[in-house]
Amino acid sequence: TIEHYNMDANIIYETLFMTWLPQSKDNSIKANILEAMAAMTPFLSNALVLEKGSQFITSLIALYKKFGSSAGPNLEITLCLSQLLDVLSSSDSVFLDSILDPILNVMFLQACISPVYSV
Repeated sequence: TIEHYNMDANIIYETLFMTWLPQSKDNSIKANILEAMAAMTPFLSNALVLEKGSQFITSLIALYKKFGSSAGPNLEITLCLSQLLDVLSSSDSVFLDSILDPILNVMFLQACISPVYSV
């Protein structure tokens, strides 16, 4: 069962989030770290998600603001954020009320970015 992997996934996710992500300077490395975090999000324990979910989400939202419309890892941030929101919505919907406004603000800004056709 998934619960069998909760402890390991929690440790790996927090290590990637707290140590690797802030220390990496290269955007491609950040993108790979975010992909790994997105892949292991379904294995996180409900306790960790409820305890640190808002911290994870606000940090991911800050990454959107940091990279803006540059060639940063915006897709990977979105994947990580969507997986985390999926886990949160299945465990505690009241928790989502407190973080809904910042998420919608970022989504609006992302939707309003002019596309770059030269890429």
